[in-house]
Amino acid sequence: MDEISFSELGAYLKKKRLTAGLQQVEVAKTLKCSPQFVANWERGASSPPMSLLPHLLDMYSINKSEFMKMMAQIQQSYWKRNLFKNSKKKSSKLG
Repeated sequence: MDEISFSELGAYLKKKRLTAGLQQVEVAKTLKCSPQFVANWERGASSPPMSLLPHLLDMYSINKSEFMKMMAQIQQSYWKRNLFKNSKKKSSKLG
């Protein structure tokens, strides 16, 4: 994933946290991590570790299929950005 993908994931997680009525501090305490760690996910500076995803899905009341659909959309967006960028570079070298 790239910076934009992390940002999209972060915005999604923040929206779900707020919908669940949770504060970053509460999430951090439950997951035994720092509030800054949670804030970094939501800002798109990093993504949550895979080991914490099941806990986040549960805390934020996200079903697995919804999360997988969102991740597929982010991945599709990522590939479109990168394929377009790469094809522009190739076409400029050819011309």
